[in-house]
Amino acid sequence: MNNTSEVIGRVVADLDGVVGSGVVGSGVVAGLSDAERVELLRGLGEAHRRVEALVVEAVASADQGFGVAFGCRSSNELVQRALRTDAAGGARVVKASKLVRRETELTSGAPLPGRWPALREALRDGTIGVAGLLAATGPLEQAGPRIGTEDRLRADAELAAYARGMMGVEPGEGVVPGPAPTPEDLRVLAQVIVAYLDPDGAEPEHERAARSRGVRL
Repeated sequence: MNNTSEVIGRVVADLDGVVGSGVVGSGVVAGLSDAERVELLRGLGEAHRRVEALVVEAVASADQGFGVAFGCRSSNELVQRALRTDAAGGARVVKASKLVRRETELTSGAPLPGRWPALREALRDGTIGVAGLLAATGPLEQAGPRIGTEDRLRADAELAAYARGMMGVEPGEGVVPGPAPTPEDLRVLAQVIVAYLDPDGAEPEHERAARSRGVRL
């Protein structure tokens, strides 16, 4: 067993100790004050996001189609079986892993920069979870090539800063702390960024179709 698996095993054992000690069934949680309950939920959220980061990294760093070696039709199915989640949950993990995956340079084997390096780091340090990553990147990914690499990386940095509660961060400006945003807040900011970078949006289908039509003699 590798060291990472041993560490995770100890964490699970510690959680079993908390749950099995009667904390849940004895009414200890039910007797918490509102402030204590919120603090407990925050702590559980911190743990949950870090678990999600490890799950995504485990899938992102694997070879394409690695699930086939374990008798699964796809990576999605393997994730479903390993995590005991549903198809939608597996799809979210696989989609997140593709967003943070770092390809390697063919000649040197060195890792290449990912599409969303700042948000990847925010996922790894527990600032955001899978929901936050998908919400922040969704609108820009949907815009596709209409948003260039430089603009995408600037949006990536801005969204990661916003995820950390830093408002109005620009070069030369001081950091203005604010509340940590929800995934929906991140989605709204991403939509605003897309509206600024791609004000015309996608070309209407009928215009593309009209250009492709013609008469050949």
